Amino acid sequence: MGEHLADNPIGYKRPNRLLPLLMRKTGLQGSELLLLTLVLFVIWFAAISAISLIKSSYDQRIENQLTTLLESADQSLHVWSHDRKAIVENLASDEDLLAAT
Repeated sequence: MGEHLADNPIGYKRPNRLLPLLMRKTGLQGSELLLLTLVLFVIWFAAISAISLIKSSYDQRIENQLTTLLESADQSLHVWSHDRKAIVENLASDEDLLAAT
């Protein structure tokens, strides 16, 4: 590993060998390889956009469901407390109960 550093003087950049390697392995010319790269990028971008849209829709649906659940629980508590209040008012106005206490 140290010998590679000695072979490469400071400031010297090794030539990029990725493009010729890809061209040799795939059998594609430069413009075909560029087109393939562009198409793959478009597919990748579309996939990321679709995932983002699906996630946003899912988050919105969950938020709506949780809001509905919270509102129904709140309404149930109001009905329960109103019923309890009515029971207590009936007990407070019961003549037999008032006479017994």
